[in-house]
Amino acid sequence: MARYAGALPAIVIACGPMTSKQCPTVGNVVASIAAVNPSAKMRFLNLTLPDAQLEGCIGHPNVAGHAALLEQLEPVLREVTGW
Repeated sequence: MARYAGALPAIVIACGPMTSKQCPTVGNVVASIAAVNPSAKMRFLNLTLPDAQLEGCIGHPNVAGHAALLEQLEPVLREVTGW
């Protein structure tokens, strides 16, 4: 844990993919917070999937959708964590 001493936390806020109505507002909030705290590692992701990948239980992602979400999340998580 010593290598994390003094490190700022990374915050990734994702919106979607089942609905995107609130995503513009969420993105604006994240941008406002990041502007006030420029050293914070804050990122906003607007996750999207084609309808064919939203055929899981009650409109949630199916297996292919989860794989596609990973592809969207992975580069951002690598960037903010350095992994």
